[in-house]
Amino acid sequence: MGLISFIKNAGDKIFKSEEKREQEKAELIRSHIKKFGFNTDQIRIAVDDETVTLTGEVESQLTKNKIIVTAGNVEGIARVDDRLTVKVPEPVAPPEPEKQFYTVKKGDY
Repeated sequence: MGLISFIKNAGDKIFKSEEKREQEKAELIRSHIKKFGFNTDQIRIAVDDETVTLTGEVESQLTKNKIIVTAGNVEGIARVDDRLTVKVPEPVAPPEPEKQFYTVKKGDY
């Protein structure tokens, strides 16, 4: 989590004009992230001037990093405030050892 800086005048030009409202910019960034195949259903995106704030839960650290870079690689965005968390996988119980049978022999105790 934290604030990641990007070059403001570099990246994809998804904002057609400077006059877009913050909500419209957030939806354009959401569409931009979806274009790369990421699920944004559990992610909240907010834009405040040159900063994008991402909150919510993602499947893996790799997905989190890619979403942050995708959101920051937009012309006009200088910072991404990362508030994403990674889902903790369900614990998997170790498999039970295979049962072994023993035939009792004369002299066994």
